[in-house]
Amino acid sequence: MTHTCTNCKTIKHYDNKGSWYNARTTLNKTGRLLCASCAGTIGRASSSIKPTGRPIGSRTCQERLGGHSRPGAGMRLNDSLTFDKRMQGIAKRNGYQTYQDYKDSLPAWKAYKIDVWRITNQQPIQQLENFNR
Repeated sequence: MTHTCTNCKTIKHYDNKGSWYNARTTLNKTGRLLCASCAGTIGRASSSIKPTGRPIGSRTCQERLGGHSRPGAGMRLNDSLTFDKRMQGIAKRNGYQTYQDYKDSLPAWKAYKIDVWRITNQQPIQQLENFNR
């Protein structure tokens, strides 16, 4: 079972029938079948086959945005973002003027859940029994 490289005319031998079938399918679909040495030269100056993808010299998303994949990704929470400011942001995001208005509009079980979550997260994790595991 053999095929001929369409670039350098080298005869390629196949021991596996499945590989031969795959090569034949590639040859029928694309009109070319490359040997290992020719496949490694795709995109080089000596090759008639040019690579696909981003053009040389174009900038990636990280280069355009200054090293991060999305705007604001590199920003860190600083000391100026206090608890009150975060709560005010939550209220505004949900369409309320103050956090108290937002909290009053929540069902009782959800407000309770938020309070329990906040208190739990304020506990020092080092006091847990299995902290060292």
